[in-house]
Amino acid sequence: MRLILRLFLLFCLACVVPAQEDVNELPGDEELFGDEELFGDEERPEAGERPEFGQENRIELQVTAQREIEEEDDEGEVELIRIIAKKILPGDEIIYTIGYTNQGYDAADRIVVTCPMPEGMRYRKFSAVGDGTEILFSIDNGHTFDEPANLIVRNDEGDVMKARTRHYTHIRWRLLSHVAAGASGSVSFRAVLQNEP
Repeated sequence: MRLILRLFLLFCLACVVPAQEDVNELPGDEELFGDEELFGDEERPEAGERPEFGQENRIELQVTAQREIEEEDDEGEVELIRIIAKKILPGDEIIYTIGYTNQGYDAADRIVVTCPMPEGMRYRKFSAVGDGTEILFSIDNGHTFDEPANLIVRNDEGDVMKARTRHYTHIRWRLLSHVAAGASGSVSFRAVLQNEP
């Protein structure tokens, strides 16, 4: 069995894109974000105190990893329930849910949430969901993102082919509407643990 100890909790990233910046030209995640920006230790200002510049919009993330099991209820009906994925085996499917909350003082617009594919996992086709979002994928470690139909790779013979889910390295959700101060939501995807080579 394999313990899930590398769930990219600190690697899922969120930002509020400045109005003048083209979201299609976002630099790499390492250039835009840092753990201090997302999970800083600074205290929130006291009531009535003006927040420091840059703290008006602050998106915090919480990541959970779950798997589904069958359980029989009191009436003998079998239903699927979700439990925290503490241990998994090759072939197990994990549901990753990324919750976001606007901890700022104003509504946040043009939020982008980016997550890498966890190590050893393969994305389950069509499983990424998020109400009111545009979902894009990367096959180059998060440098560029596009819709699956537009992702192209070269095979060992040098021939061009459409990227498959095994090529996906990151998933990005663009929220299409603002998130009010104190409001929250979530996005999710499924991935399967692969056999180690």
